[in-house]
Amino acid sequence: MHNLSRPRRRPHRRWQPAVICLLIIAQMVDFGATNEANDMLRDLMVQNGAPEILQNQPDFELEVDSMMELSCQGTEPVKWIIKRTPDEDIEPEPEVLLIEEFKTGVAEKPFGSRVTILKATPEIVGRYYCLYESAEDTVDDLAELPPLYKADSTYIFVKDQQMVPVLNPVVHGVQYADVIIPCKPSSKDGMVELVKDEHEMPVNHGGFSNTRGFTILVKSLEQSGLYKCRSLNNTENEFHFELHVNEAYDYDQAITEYIRKPQIEPQDDAFVKKGGTLKLNCTVNVAHDVQFNMWWQKSDKKRIETDSRFTVSSVSAEQHPDLAHNKLGRIELTVKRVTVEDAGYYWCQVRDHNNHENNRAVKVYVIDHGEDFIRLTEDNNLSFINVSINKRDVRIRIKYSAHPTPVFYWTKDNDDKPLIHGEKYEVNVSTKDVTLIINRPAIDDAGTYTLHAHNEGSQATYDMRVYIKAKPILTMDPVYARPDEMVKFTCTCVGYPKPEMRFAFFPCQAEPWVNCSQPLLPKTITEYGLRQQDNGLHKDIITSEDFSFLASSPGYVGCSATNSEGRAFAKADLLISDLDEPVTIELIEPRVEVTLGDQVEIVCAATVYNHTDQIEFFLDGNVLSESNGEGISFESWYERYAYRKKLVIADAQKMHEGEIKCQTNLVDSNEVESKELRLEVYNPIAPWIV
Repeated sequence: MHNLSRPRRRPHRRWQPAVICLLIIAQMVDFGATNEANDMLRDLMVQNGAPEILQNQPDFELEVDSMMELSCQGTEPVKWIIKRTPDEDIEPEPEVLLIEEFKTGVAEKPFGSRVTILKATPEIVGRYYCLYESAEDTVDDLAELPPLYKADSTYIFVKDQQMVPVLNPVVHGVQYADVIIPCKPSSKDGMVELVKDEHEMPVNHGGFSNTRGFTILVKSLEQSGLYKCRSLNNTENEFHFELHVNEAYDYDQAITEYIRKPQIEPQDDAFVKKGGTLKLNCTVNVAHDVQFNMWWQKSDKKRIETDSRFTVSSVSAEQHPDLAHNKLGRIELTVKRVTVEDAGYYWCQVRDHNNHENNRAVKVYVIDHGEDFIRLTEDNNLSFINVSINKRDVRIRIKYSAHPTPVFYWTKDNDDKPLIHGEKYEVNVSTKDVTLIINRPAIDDAGTYTLHAHNEGSQATYDMRVYIKAKPILTMDPVYARPDEMVKFTCTCVGYPKPEMRFAFFPCQAEPWVNCSQPLLPKTITEYGLRQQDNGLHKDIITSEDFSFLASSPGYVGCSATNSEGRAFAKADLLISDLDEPVTIELIEPRVEVTLGDQVEIVCAATVYNHTDQIEFFLDGNVLSESNGEGISFESWYERYAYRKKLVIADAQKMHEGEIKCQTNLVDSNEVESKELRLEVYNPIAPWIV
C-alpha cells in the first residue's frame, strides 16, 4: 500500500450562524455538449440503434404560451417519459401536453411517438426522454439510457421569470455524498439563489446546472433543514425545499465508492523494435484521503517484478496539476532488449483501501527488422458522420500505428486526385493521428472520404461516409403530352436525410386555357397530396420519385419533400396538345399536287401555352391579307389547346407559288416563332392513253 495518513472522523459540532449573510447566486449556464459533440453523439446513437428525436438539440427554449411538437422514431415501439426532476414526472394534460403514437412510414424506423406542447408554461419545463418501451425497466435511472443507446433526450426551457414549480419539495441525501436540490429557473438565462433557513445562511455548493439545480456535498447531518429558492428575475417567486440527511455509518465506504480507471501512456497500441526498449507510464486520479496501490501484470494475471530486463518503478503520488483536492498516482514499466515473446497485453492494475479495483490495458507489438505495417482506426469505430449544413466544420480523425511512418493523403468518392489543403480542406498530421477538416460544409460535400496511407512495404485505407443534413432542394420539369396519354412527372430532391415526398395535380379547365398556377401552400400538398410508394431512386443525397397519371386536361403538378431539416415545394406544368410541335403548318386541301385553279387550304396551329392568337401568313416574306380580288381569305378558331388559323386561296395561280410562312408571337415577349412550307402550282396536263 502507498503509505498515506488515514483521515480521522471528527465529532459533530453544532453549526453557528455567520455574522455576514452570504447568498449563493447562480445564472443559468449551458453545460451541455457543444454542437459538434452533440452531432457526434447522435451519429453514435443512430449507428447503435437508438431511438431518434427528429431535429433534436441539447435543449429548446420556447416563448410563453407557444406550441411545439417533438417527434421520435425507432426500430421498435417508443414512448415519452418527461421529468421535471429525476424524482418527479410531468404528466400529459389536456390543453397543455399531449402524447400520441403514429406510423412514420420510414422502413428503417417505422414506430413513432409525438409529444405536443399546446401551451408553454413553467409547468412543462424539464427533460424529455424518448425511449424504447422495452428499455424502461432495464435501469434504475433514465439518465443511464442514452449512453446505452436505448433513449434520446432533450431539455425544454420556457422564457418565463418564474422558477420551475417542483411539486415534491422534500430532498433526501446521504452523509458524505452529493445531493441535488432542484432549484432552477424556467428560462435559459434566468438567475436563482439558494440560501439556508430563515437566517439565509450561505450554502457551499459544488456547482449549478440550469437543467438540474444546485449540487451540494453533504458533510454534516446539520445540513438538514429548510432551504429557500428564489428567482432574482422575479423577487416574489420563492419556494422552499426541505433537505433530510441520513448518516453514513461506514466513513471509509462513503468516501470511496469506486476508483477511477487508470491512464496509460502511450494511450494506443505500443510498437517497439525487436531488441529495443519499451517504456509504459500509468497514472490514476484519486482523492487526497484515499489510500491506493498500483502494479503491472501481463495477460497471464501474474504481477511483473523487477529483474534483469524488466524494471518496475515504485508507486508514487504527486499533486494533481488541475484538481486541488486530488493527487496523481504513478507507476512505470521499462522492458530492455525486447523479444518477440514480450508482445501482448500489459495491464495496469489499481486498488483502493476498500478493495475497489480498476485497470487499463495496452497492446504491445514487437516489430522485427524490415517488417513494415500500417493500422488505421477511428476512436468510436464510426463508419459515417452526420452534420447539419453550415452548423459546424466536419472533422474526420483517424488514428494510426505504423512502421516506418507512412505518407498520407485524402480522396473523395473514389477520385484519384488528392484533396488539397486550402480554404475548403485542412489536412493535419500528428504522430498519432491524421485529421481532415471540411470547412463550411455544403450539401455537395457529402460523400465518401478515404484516407490513404503507404510506407515502404505496406499500404492501407480508411473510408468515412459524410452525410450533410440539409433541407430538400427540388427540381421538376414540365411535361408535354397528347390528350388521354399516360404522363410521368419526375421530382428530384437533393437533401439529407431521405425525404418523404408527396404529389398533387391541379387542373386548369378554363376555355380557352389560361395558366391557373397558384403558390403552393404546405397543407395543399401535405393534406391532399398522394404519398408515393418507395419505388423511386435513392442514392446518397439524391432522391427521385415519379408521379404518373392519365392526362385528361392541362394543369400543374405540385411536389413536396419533407425531412428532419425542413420542407420544400416545386411545381411543373402539364401541357396537353395534339400538335407534334409548338407551331405547325400543314397543307390540308388538296392532298396532292396543287394545279392551276385549285382551292388551296393551309392550316397553321400554335399551342396556347406559350403563343398568342395573333397568327399571320407570309408569301415570300410579304404578309398576306384578305383580298376578294385575289381570292384570299382567313378563318381563325381555338381547338384542343391550340390557336388555329386557315389560309384559303380560292383560285390558285402561278403568282401564289413560293414559301408560305405562318408566324405567331410568343406570350409576354417580342419574339416570334414560325413554320414554313413550299407551295408549287402546276399546269394541268391532259390525260393520254398508252
